[in-house]
Amino acid sequence: MAVQKSFAVTAILCVCLQSATTTPPVLERLDEAWVKEALDVVLAEASLSHCSLIFIMDKTSSYFYEALRIRVSARKTGGDVVFDVADDRSIGVNLTMTQVVAQARKMQLMSWCTLVVVFSDNSTFLSVFAEIADKGRLMVWETKLLVITRLPLSNLQDLLQNCWTFSMMNTMFLELNTSSGENHCRIYGHMPYGPNGSHVAQLASLNSGHVLVNLGDRTLFPEKYNNFHGMKVNLTWIPLTPYWMVMKRPGPNGTEVTTFSGREYCIMENIALILNFSLNPLPYTGWDPVMKRLRTREAFLWPVTLPILPHMLELYDFSFFLERSTLAFTMAKPSNKPTWESLYRPLQIDVWGLVVASVVIVYIVLLMMNKSGKDKGPGAWLVMKQVLGTLLDEAIPGELPQRSTTRVVLTAWLIFSFVVGTVYRSNLTASLTIPKYPPRIETLSGLVDANTKQVDRAFFIYLLIFFVPCGTQFSWI
Repeated sequence: MAVQKSFAVTAILCVCLQSATTTPPVLERLDEAWVKEALDVVLAEASLSHCSLIFIMDKTSSYFYEALRIRVSARKTGGDVVFDVADDRSIGVNLTMTQVVAQARKMQLMSWCTLVVVFSDNSTFLSVFAEIADKGRLMVWETKLLVITRLPLSNLQDLLQNCWTFSMMNTMFLELNTSSGENHCRIYGHMPYGPNGSHVAQLASLNSGHVLVNLGDRTLFPEKYNNFHGMKVNLTWIPLTPYWMVMKRPGPNGTEVTTFSGREYCIMENIALILNFSLNPLPYTGWDPVMKRLRTREAFLWPVTLPILPHMLELYDFSFFLERSTLAFTMAKPSNKPTWESLYRPLQIDVWGLVVASVVIVYIVLLMMNKSGKDKGPGAWLVMKQVLGTLLDEAIPGELPQRSTTRVVLTAWLIFSFVVGTVYRSNLTASLTIPKYPPRIETLSGLVDANTKQVDRAFFIYLLIFFVPCGTQFSWI
């Protein structure tokens, strides 16, 4: 199903948000056109002019409303959504911000690339946004965040270091300086890994002539994870052969040394070598703690093979794949078990029925012919041995019959036995050389008909929920 990724729509949504507990300082009003030009310079330098923009602003950033109106009317591509958060003490902070983030995420999912621009001079508002944006999964690495504020550097450092959305995600702070001077705008970002640990770095500055000055080799929205500078990164894992295997060997002084191997571990080792970090596998205590460590960010990585099903998309965001594989219904290769039934499979049931009927008829005919003559012929047991023995390619027991009629019947039976035996041996050789396997199970209904004894119930429920809308053949299960 194709999803529209870019659309030329501009919307201004007014929602209410409770006032912060701390009253923001009254700051000097800025020139709207100047702020608009500063934003344009940053977007052009970061090559984000084609992206969809999501603006979130509170009452302390009313100075930017006119600049935003000028800029939105001039855009020709992409899409813009403006959330103007008003002041209303009757509505809670978290509830309203959750609604704003939910609407913003809908647009983020429909866009090829997204830039979230937040305007506020209130540190409480920014911290609430950071928390809700993290819980609402608004910020993935492809989504960039630009915070425009007039807060002093000390407040910015506190936000950048203590809020996950600002410290670890693709976030920059544009500090507007109201004092006179050449560098009236400064751009900051938090670098979680560096030679001296995590720190807040100034990335660039913007002078009064709207000329962006980069500091050293730093760029806007820099990569934070291309070099961990030898840091130790926590990793959670599941012992699953052949992806992740645990090996224990004797160590010095009677100790036991635990080492790891497997496909996923080798991949992580190579990634760690390229990105300059060391692995710290946490102790495995079960499936639930593995997921909890990721949610609480006790662990940073989890190498795993996951099917991308709808219920997975409700919990996780997938941004990069080491290898892709299509969802398929797979079963073990069917095989024939060695049983006595293989002896009659070379011939069909109808043929076997005709052979049995022929044996009975020939036996009765020969027995009656022997009793009707003047000379007493062989007994019933000897006649049975003659009929079955010749069918099984054995010699005729006893003496040959004297009467010509008996010889004609016996000769016809020998020819019949030769034909049937030749066909049987040929089909048996063919079935052993090129066996015919039973049909492969390829549907859920076939799986049920095969009397499958064990299915992962938790995972099977998700598969069933996913496949039932695809056709009626699964609706009865």
